[in-house]
Amino acid sequence: MGLAKHLHPEQPLYGLQARGLDGKTPLAGSVEEMTLDYIEHIRKIQPHGPYHLLGWSFGGSVAQSIAVELEKQGEKVPLLVIMDSTADYSMMGDVEVDEQDGSEQVEHLARFGSKDSTEDGWALWKRTMPIIINNKKLAKRFTPSVYSGDILFFRATIPQDENTPLVDSASWKPYTLGKVEVHDVECTHLEMDKPENIALIGGIVAAKIEGLLR
Repeated sequence: MGLAKHLHPEQPLYGLQARGLDGKTPLAGSVEEMTLDYIEHIRKIQPHGPYHLLGWSFGGSVAQSIAVELEKQGEKVPLLVIMDSTADYSMMGDVEVDEQDGSEQVEHLARFGSKDSTEDGWALWKRTMPIIINNKKLAKRFTPSVYSGDILFFRATIPQDENTPLVDSASWKPYTLGKVEVHDVECTHLEMDKPENIALIGGIVAAKIEGLLR
């Protein structure tokens, strides 16, 4: 929602909703399954490319996987934007999410709940927690394939906590034939959607899209 404010008024922007967020649909069984599911939704809106893709955190891995699969299907993906996502989750520890200690996630989700939902941060956390747990399991089993283009990468520069290292953008170099263009954002991982940070990100993304359309 915040990103849309910084793109050209005539630039379409669509968000993909994770399975399970409605409390009814089954969770994805793999990143590959999620990729094909999202592509089906994408092509209902836009049957053919070019496509510009953006993903944040685990969504960055999914966006890159979508880009790879669309290229296999003969489509063009001239812009792939990854926001603070690693290509290698193999070193991630055991999947543990404390239902009662999600204060950072709750604060993050409350930024959406206050404007775009009748639910507060805690209610949104209860609904998203099973998806987060599942995504972490899927991420640990996933190895990216190679995307042919460049990656526009936004990196948070402030650690989320003392036990969480900063994301290494170089992890994506083996998985792209192009270059990884890195832009630092002075915030934590969960603060990338705050107005001042999304304004920075949105401005750079808008300029990239404009350059591709010339």
